[in-house]
Amino acid sequence: MKIIIAAIQVADVAVHILSDQVEPLRIAANIAVIAWALVSALNLSKKQSMVNLSVFIVLNLVFLLQNGIANDGSPRIFFWGAVASTVLLMGYTIKNSEYSQ
Repeated sequence: MKIIIAAIQVADVAVHILSDQVEPLRIAANIAVIAWALVSALNLSKKQSMVNLSVFIVLNLVFLLQNGIANDGSPRIFFWGAVASTVLLMGYTIKNSEYSQ
């Protein structure tokens, strides 16, 4: 599951770069999730994983506050798809993972 989550982030970053719409907040959020997927193999605590998910959500909310929910009048379809799938898949993964105390 973490590979799928990381792949969504890589695709999101690639779309930003290829469309010449580099958005630092969004890319920082993507990097946070990729780091979580890579580092979580080191047995992060549930709290650390939830903090990472929260960082992803907050960075994307700040992006929306700064740039609006639409892109030149068009809905941010890819944004909503990438963010929603990341939050749902990460939440599911965190909820169903076993954590050491």
